[in-house]
Amino acid sequence: MNKLSRFPLSTIPLFPFLFLLILTLFSACSDDDEMMVIPMEPEGNQSIDIGDYSINQSSLESIPYLDKSQIVFIDSTDKETIFEIEESDLLLNSGATFFKYNVFEEGDTVEYPYTSQVKRLVLSSDSLNLRLDLSLTARPYYPDPESRNVADIMNIFCGVPDTTFSSVQVFYHETDQRTYPSTWNPEVLDEITFHGRTFTDVFNNDFIDAKLQVYWNYEFGIVAFTDLTDNLWRFKDLE
Repeated sequence: MNKLSRFPLSTIPLFPFLFLLILTLFSACSDDDEMMVIPMEPEGNQSIDIGDYSINQSSLESIPYLDKSQIVFIDSTDKETIFEIEESDLLLNSGATFFKYNVFEEGDTVEYPYTSQVKRLVLSSDSLNLRLDLSLTARPYYPDPESRNVADIMNIFCGVPDTTFSSVQVFYHETDQRTYPSTWNPEVLDEITFHGRTFTDVFNNDFIDAKLQVYWNYEFGIVAFTDLTDNLWRFKDLE
């Protein structure tokens, strides 16, 4: 199996920069699967609205799970597991806000409210007791919100249904860099083989200490993943 160079979680999407940015999401899409931190709201904050952002149609169409019902995976023994697909309508996140303050100098916190579209899909496997929350959103640029740069970003979070297990990020990908000045996507793997089947143009973040590894391409979506027991499952069919 090919091995990507390490691509630490610390680099995406919480990449380092001079200003600490804390994102909070309060909206009709309140169950969005992005990591959320709710700070104490300071008094007298400056507020700068950075606008409205829509997902490019090409980014939506790049997700192969739309209008599908289930994905079948197999492991090295040809045992199958099925993930049911639950697709939500395209939603408008009308209450997202970046909070930004200078960590080196005293000063008022600046609030950057914005509106963006979000597309969400939930992939659930009863046999593995595993849930993968996939979201695609048009997201402004963290380091410089006032630039109004934007990219279409897909995140996948992992959770275990019916437990107190916290959801953790297992995949990040910019489906369209758009106006971001740089990309945090890993280099694409030209080809990689899982359980006798070869896939091309595959992405894997290889997060350090991730709960599981996810391998993705645009033809099939998740082409392989390791579950919470480190067992490798390979894509078989999409229905």
